[in-house]
Amino acid sequence: MYGGVNKYCVFVIVTAVFIGAAQAQVTSLHPHGSGLEDIDYPYPIHVFELTIERQLLRMAQMDVAPSGPSNGRVVVLLHGKSLSGEYWAPTIAKFSADGYRLVVPDQLGFGKSAKPDIRDSFDLLARKTKMLFDSLGVTRAAIVGHLFGGLLKVYVARDYPETTAVLALPRPACREI
Repeated sequence: MYGGVNKYCVFVIVTAVFIGAAQAQVTSLHPHGSGLEDIDYPYPIHVFELTIERQLLRMAQMDVAPSGPSNGRVVVLLHGKSLSGEYWAPTIAKFSADGYRLVVPDQLGFGKSAKPDIRDSFDLLARKTKMLFDSLGVTRAAIVGHLFGGLLKVYVARDYPETTAVLALPRPACREI
């Protein structure tokens, strides 16, 4: 007993205070739509349409022109799992200022891209990425990614070596999916 109040009552009061505080925080949050419509990206989003397993799908990407004098080179930035192309904002700004064109896709299932019900694999992800390159006229690029994107870039380089000018390996995942 604490001044006439037993331990159970103290526990109930403290728990109620924490639950009330947690509910206040939750009610102040609002859910995002599946396409993250209310999240602003640092550069305009373009949509690439493709058909996979008889589903017409939309793959979002940022295709950012150099902000400084162009050096004629392309850098592709591939995000990690549970992330999106928006993650790369500081990197995009730096490379763009250095004269690079940046292609930054949201892989299907992530960010502003469609969330399809398909049997995905890294081979299919690599093929979709190459289809995006073809639609944008990208014939050769430095490919950068980490974690999930790091493993994907290895598949892109393996399957499409003619497209891969440089393969940067900052932190590839052993296996994320």
